[in-house]
Amino acid sequence: MNIFHELARERFRLIPGKCFQRHVREIHGESEPRNQIENLHGAKVVSISKMEASKIILKYEWLGTLGAGTSAFYGLIYNGELLGAVCFGLGGSHEARNICGPKHVPKAACLMRGACVPWAPKNAASFLISHATRQAHKDHGWNIFFAYSDPTVAEIGTVYQAANWHYIGQGLGRRRGNVHLDWMASDGTIISSRNRNLRRKRDMFSRGYRPVAAIPKRKYVWFEGSPTDRRHLRAQCRFPFLTYPKRMAAI
Repeated sequence: MNIFHELARERFRLIPGKCFQRHVREIHGESEPRNQIENLHGAKVVSISKMEASKIILKYEWLGTLGAGTSAFYGLIYNGELLGAVCFGLGGSHEARNICGPKHVPKAACLMRGACVPWAPKNAASFLISHATRQAHKDHGWNIFFAYSDPTVAEIGTVYQAANWHYIGQGLGRRRGNVHLDWMASDGTIISSRNRNLRRKRDMFSRGYRPVAAIPKRKYVWFEGSPTDRRHLRAQCRFPFLTYPKRMAAI
């Protein structure tokens, strides 16, 4: 069990308006005090190994896993130091990749995990994502990239908005009538069924939890390739581009 993630979970319970990932980052920042890097002049994004990516993702990403099916890993390097990592894979289903029609499904990849160290500049994550998709397109031929933000941990997709991705809505990529179930305690606390520490169903029931329909995730998409290719894919997208969701102001 990751003690930092447990501390972040407690802070998130007390301050649910701030996303869980931010709590994780702040707690690590308190335990690893370093001066914030001012800018990314001279930084580069390169392909890295799964092992290198895991050193960042398992420590600083709120889910604490690399994700099943991740196959491409990219890192943000500054002055020889790895400041962040992202992982790409094919995602959970054929339908999730069906963003621009069936013939384009093989060209779609999911940005499944990503995180940066606490002392990275504020724009590090968007810089990393933008350069990583460009490189992944060159390396693997993918030119449709999608990612999710999870409202149950107060995510609105800020990093994708900063990278100018298109927001296409919630609950997309599932077969009609197929819902995801989470677990709710008597005090209203929600545990995601994706939580790596989740117990077996009978244990959850015995502890007083009950299954509830999960809040649908928000989905973002980005296109890579030549200007002509990108215009074509935007035109072929099966979903309208929507106004970015905003974080509700604290009352």
